[in-house]
Order: sequence, then structure tokens, then C-alpha cells
Amino acid sequence: MVRSAKHSCENAEASDEHFKQDILEISMTKTRSIITAIAVVLALGSFWPGNLAAQGLFGTISGAVTDATGAVIPNAAVTITNVDTNVATTITTNGSGDYSVSGLNPGIYRVEASAKGFKNEVQNSIVLEVDGNPRQVSSCKLVRPLKR
Repeated sequence: MVRSAKHSCENAEASDEHFKQDILEISMTKTRSIITAIAVVLALGSFWPGNLAAQGLFGTISGAVTDATGAVIPNAAVTITNVDTNVATTITTNGSGDYSVSGLNPGIYRVEASAKGFKNEVQNSIVLEVDGNPRQVSSCKLVRPLKR
């Protein structure tokens, strides 16, 4: 009986050892699978169209506001309006008379420039394409109104 109990203990210990090894193998297999899945997701993520779309679905309208002589007009207000949605963005030109608005949806835009002491200038039908950057320089000239 002592021998039988000892034999049973040895079998139980061996069985426990096999069980531990099986658990370890399953755990390692799952870990390898998870690491492989993460690697695949990261690799595919760099080619995912969503990343490309985030970079290329929008466009930029930029330009300079000048007077009739070509002198730049700093601090002029420029309003860029999507004609289809009527969504408008107003910014102020920098010290060089330049402006730039990015993140605009493709479409047809109207650009209006205004500055104190000058007549407003409006440009219509500016077509903005995906990842486009129509620069509006020469036609965005402000003119001083005639004094009467």
C-alpha cells in the first residue's frame, strides 16, 4: 500500500508537470499569435487608405493681398467661403500680406479681401481640388475708393 501511494504521488507529480508544460506551450503560442497580429496591423497601418485620406482629402487656398501698385497690405481680412456649403473662414494677412487656409474641402470657393481705407475685392469660382493649392496673388488687389 505504501508503494502504491508513492506510485500514485509520482504519477500525480508527472501529470502536474505535463499540465504545466501544456499551459506554458498554449501561453507561448497565444503570445506569438498576438505579437504576429500586432506586427501585421502595424505593417498594414502604414499603407492603410485612411492615412492617405487624412493627408490628401483637403486642399489649401493661399495668396497675398496687395494694392494697385503691388504693395502688400498687412492685417487685411480675408474671408474664404465654400459656395456650396456657405461655410466661411476669415483670417488676417501677415506682415507680408500673405494668407493661407488649409484643411478645406474640395469645391468652389469665393475669396473676399478687405482692409480699412480700401474697396473690398471679391474673387469668385476658385476651384479647389483634393490636395490642391490655388494661390491667389495678382487678382486679389485692393483699391482705394475714389473720394468725392
